[in-house]
Amino acid sequence: MRLDKSVKRYLILKFVLFSAVFLCLYTLAMRTPNLLLSCCCFGALGCWNIMFALNFAHDAAHESLFASKKWNFWCFASLYTLLGAHPHSWKRRHTHAHHHAPNVEGLDTDLSLLKLLRVLPQAPWKSYHKYQVIYMPVLYLFYSLHWIFIKDPIYVWQQHKNETNPKHYLLTFLYLKLIYFFALLVLPIYLSPLPAIQVGTGFITMHLVQSLFLSFTFIMTHHVEGSYYPEIKEHTIACSWMANQIKSSNDIWPKSRLANFFFGGFNNHIAHHLFPRVNHFYYPRINERLYPLLVQMGYQPQSGSYWNGVQRHLKLLWVRGKSI
Repeated sequence: MRLDKSVKRYLILKFVLFSAVFLCLYTLAMRTPNLLLSCCCFGALGCWNIMFALNFAHDAAHESLFASKKWNFWCFASLYTLLGAHPHSWKRRHTHAHHHAPNVEGLDTDLSLLKLLRVLPQAPWKSYHKYQVIYMPVLYLFYSLHWIFIKDPIYVWQQHKNETNPKHYLLTFLYLKLIYFFALLVLPIYLSPLPAIQVGTGFITMHLVQSLFLSFTFIMTHHVEGSYYPEIKEHTIACSWMANQIKSSNDIWPKSRLANFFFGGFNNHIAHHLFPRVNHFYYPRINERLYPLLVQMGYQPQSGSYWNGVQRHLKLLWVRGKSI
């Protein structure tokens, strides 16, 4: 989409700010001679990387950042590489599957989670699920490590034969992973005054903090108490596309421009799912008209604070963990 000049200036200044903070945290994490301070900087860097990706890579993946598809691709691919994620496979899962049918079993690839997690009401219940409200927040600490080392490789290996050039697809995957580990682990080890094992401790700390923030931020947008999970009956989803986008999404501080600034519109998930090709800058303005309209149409949009979203997700885990 084409953006107004004032919005372009806003996004340029925002990109400069986010880049400056990233470089500061990255440099401090590498150069500080104190282990505790280094770990704190690595942890802050992990959270900042997520917000950087939400603000720019996410919009670029939906082609709502630049008018040029090429620029959108390079921005998206570069920032997702800094997270350790494989850009191509994530975009395919996100834009082609999740956005098409959120919370629909068999169509939304985001539901292909660990069997230890039960959020679908029709999913099989196992005795260990009654403890999921306790063990899942602990497992969330390792989400990004699981994504980098297990989820991405499995998906890429399963899909590479469907590519027009499978060898190039695999080599690109390996190349991007090497860039990530060189930038976030090898280079810090080389430049840091700390021993390699202590830099590795900072790297793991970054992933633990990043994973917890990423997990709760992502998962509470669709999986909280009251979330809708439409079933497929006779090859048809049991609701309209629009109703599914509204009823399966949860907003976090939807009218706050400050929240929209830091979360890159990811907190305005209803607006994002209804208008994915619109830049996140416009979401608070859209919500001012969208929310009253949805209420008139008989919908009650789900929304609340970040902490409220965490509580409602934990409540969902508790409810789904009870025996059927």
